[in-house]
Amino acid sequence: MEVNTAEIENRLVDYFKEKADTVVDSDTLLLEEKVIDSMGVIELVAFLEATYEVEFTDDDLTVDNFKTIGSISNLIVSRTGA
Repeated sequence: MEVNTAEIENRLVDYFKEKADTVVDSDTLLLEEKVIDSMGVIELVAFLEATYEVEFTDDDLTVDNFKTIGSISNLIVSRTGA
């Protein structure tokens, strides 16, 4: 599956608008600004794995990888090999 960061970021903006009723951009600090909590991260991981057909390892599930939409996008691109 070929993906690019802009497409992923747009999809994540829509995801957070729908799930958290919050407008975010690629630099919003998702955990620090309490856009998502630990349960929200679990739901987000399930969404990302289903949407992008990737599997995350325990090593992928770090605060740094889920800090912003930009960092999540970079993680997905690295896992899909795009």
